[in-house]
Amino acid sequence: MPFNHNFADEDEENLIGVVRKSRGCFNFQCRDPAATKRCTMCHVAIYCSKECQEADWKYGKFPHKKVCKLYRNNIAPDTRPEGNGQKGPVAIGLLSVGLITEEICSKAMRDRADAFLAETKRCLDIDLKNDKYGFRKATIGLAAAVVCNLGKVRLQCAATVHDSEAEIGFGQGMMTVNHIIFEAVGEGGDEVQKRLHPASGEGDISEDCRDRVVEKLKAFFLRANNKYGISIQSVNFGRGLKWITDDDFRDAKKELEGANGGNMIIWMPDGTMWSG
Repeated sequence: MPFNHNFADEDEENLIGVVRKSRGCFNFQCRDPAATKRCTMCHVAIYCSKECQEADWKYGKFPHKKVCKLYRNNIAPDTRPEGNGQKGPVAIGLLSVGLITEEICSKAMRDRADAFLAETKRCLDIDLKNDKYGFRKATIGLAAAVVCNLGKVRLQCAATVHDSEAEIGFGQGMMTVNHIIFEAVGEGGDEVQKRLHPASGEGDISEDCRDRVVEKLKAFFLRANNKYGISIQSVNFGRGLKWITDDDFRDAKKELEGANGGNMIIWMPDGTMWSG
């Protein structure tokens, strides 16, 4: 079943609406709450007049000339040089220029994850119904890493999901959806940056960051399984996550016992297998 790549559009439009309402005209010298004229490129910024739009294009702390593309997370999907041509989450673009807080971004990204899981379940339900030979399973894969981004240490995950019309991804009929998890797990800084992004090696994070990473991953695993009936078939643990072992998920395994689809199989960084 074709996967709807615009699964997060409704939530993102609601978020943009909240930003517009709180900000008014994007010309920092105006801020007229009655502004309604949208920028035709980003569809985020609004103005009360052509004069205000021209003023905002050149002036201010974040002139629109520099941040227009950031509102839609850097560049348009059809010209983006990486990320399989996907448009990035609006929340990350808005956070990067200070239009929303860390807390609002975190909630928006969790909403995005739920929208992704709901769309994945819709597709899987149809695929499973049409599967004559019992090959298809209600599963997805994850690729996880920890990076320094926007002043924070962040857990970032992409998901691999079946799409009958996919031409990209890890194999026929598979596609990758970026930024399914985007959660701050610690503060950034030069020393943290050096530790996490060394000249060689995979990098590492502090103990408190490790605890938060495990907490965020378990929460996603359990939400996918218990709310949507989707199991995590595999996780590729990348930068900053080579310390993870099956002990980190032992309590999650107990919660999955008897749950709908509680059959997770996750390969640990050391090559061992954890099953829930």
